[in-house]
Formats: sequence, C-alpha cells, structure tokens
Amino acid sequence: MTTDITELAQSLKAAADREMIYRDGAETSEIWERTVTPENILALVEALEYYKSREERVTSLVRDNSKSWDELYRQVEAKGKRNVELVEALESEKRICATWRKTAESTSEKLEKAQAAERRWHRVASRVHEQACESDVKIDELEAIRAAAEKLVRCKGRYHSEQNYRALAALFGVKTPDLPPLEHENVHYADAAEMEIAALRQRIAKLESRTVKLPKPHAHLIWIQAGHAPDDYWDDVAVSHSEKDRCCDGSERYPVYARWEIEEMMSAAGIKVEAE
Repeated sequence: MTTDITELAQSLKAAADREMIYRDGAETSEIWERTVTPENILALVEALEYYKSREERVTSLVRDNSKSWDELYRQVEAKGKRNVELVEALESEKRICATWRKTAESTSEKLEKAQAAERRWHRVASRVHEQACESDVKIDELEAIRAAAEKLVRCKGRYHSEQNYRALAALFGVKTPDLPPLEHENVHYADAAEMEIAALRQRIAKLESRTVKLPKPHAHLIWIQAGHAPDDYWDDVAVSHSEKDRCCDGSERYPVYARWEIEEMMSAAGIKVEAE
C-alpha cells in the first residue's frame, strides 16, 4: 500500500503545530503519538530522498537540455549564416547569368550582322567575277575587230573593202563620211579608207590602253574545308582580314570591294556602268 506523502506531511505538520501549542501545559498528546510513528517518519524521509533524487535528475536533465539547446541554437545560427551566404551566392550567379545572356545576345547580333555582310560580299564578288568575264568577252571582241581591221587593210577588192569598212565603223560608233555609190568606177576611196582605218586603230589603241586601278580591298574571301575527307573543298566561304590567310587548296584569295568602289573605278576608266 502506497503512502500518500502529501496527506502524511500535512497531518504531521498539523500534529506538530498542536504539540507546539500544548507542549508546555500538558504531556504529549495522543494525536502526536499516533501520528509521529517510525513508519511515518521513514515514509516521509524516503519520500524526501526520492523527490530530492528526482529533483537532481530533473536539474541534470534541464542542464543537459540547456546545453543541447545552446548547441542547437549555435547550429541553427550557423545554418542561418550559411543560408545567407547561399542566397548571396545565388544572387551573384543570377547577375553573372544576366551578364552572360546580354553578352550572348550582343554576340548573336554581331554574328548576324557579320553573316549579312558576308552575304553582301558574296554578291559583290559574284558581280566582280561577272564583270571580269564580260571584260574578257570585250577583249575577245576587240581581238576580232583588230583582225577585221587588218583584213580591211589587206583587202584589195573594192566592194569587199567598203563593206568591211562600214562594218568596222558601225562597231566602233565612228561616223563615216558619205561614200559614193559603188557603180561609179571613177571614184577612189583609198584616202577615205586610210583615214578611217587610222581612226579605228586609234580607237583600238585607246581602248587597249585603258586600265582600271584597283584600290586596296577591305577583305578577302577564302575557301575553307568544312568536311574531313581529302576532297571536301569548296564547302564554305569565309571572310579574311589577314594577309596570312589562304584558301584551303592553296589558291589565291578573292578580293572584296564595295559596289560604289567598283562603279567609281570603272567610271574613272571610261567604262559605262549600267544598273541591274
């Protein structure tokens, strides 16, 4: 049977109070003798020792918990600082990413402009090539005209000479003097023919002496090898600004000029430039 320590302590306290009141006037009261027994005293002492031991355990537990809470607080504080550092690092990474994004956008715009300029240079190079081909054709035509002029000089027949003479004059745009009809045998054309031949020769010499002075090109087009096979040439064209660059097959580079430069150099040489 478990003793109610609280009730026992209260009864002992009450008995002690009464005993203190009546101690001087009477002998020990019956209540005191009945209450203050060895059993009750031992029970009270055991209860006090138990609660004292329990209080010590609670105090130790509280102390240990206090240390644990202090350690936990330090850990939380350290994690808080770490979280702040992580947030700052994240913000820094965001700023770096934003800078990279702007750089990439700027690079993309520059690349698009460079590609557009490269396409324009391709068109200009194509036109220059076409004009060079046309110049070759004109040179061939001049050779044919020269041959016809020499034939005219060597020609002895009257009708044949006049026919060649008029044909050459028409080719060169030279205004020919009026020739008498062929039926008049007594008219001589030697002087007029010789004068016209001399004019045609001067015209030919003038055309042959004309030169086109090319300015220094802004850049060059070079063929690059985009594939891996030995014969993978002509796969792509790149724009070169260095004198050291060469085509992948070792051929010469293609100079790049602006349209207005070509028109100016052709006009300066007396060559008419027509728009497309």
